[in-house]
Formats: sequence, structure tokens, C-alpha cells
Amino acid sequence: MTDGNLCSISFLKEEFYLINLLGVHLLKTRSSIPKC
Repeated sequence: MTDGNLCSISFLKEEFYLINLLGVHLLKTRSSIPKC
């Protein structure tokens, strides 16, 4: 595995982690909003 591959893989993991955090945050805020 080349250095470039390793770098892009860790970058993807970082992106995935951030997307997960954002998704959880959105779910929490959405569930906290009272439904009509």
C-alpha cells in the first residue's frame, strides 16, 4: 500500500466520522422538534 492510498483512506474515515456525527446530531434535533 502506498503512502497516498493510506492518506486518502484515513481522509475517507475522517469524512465518514464527521458525516456520522452530523447525522446523529440531525436525528437528535429532529426528534426533539415536536411533531404537528
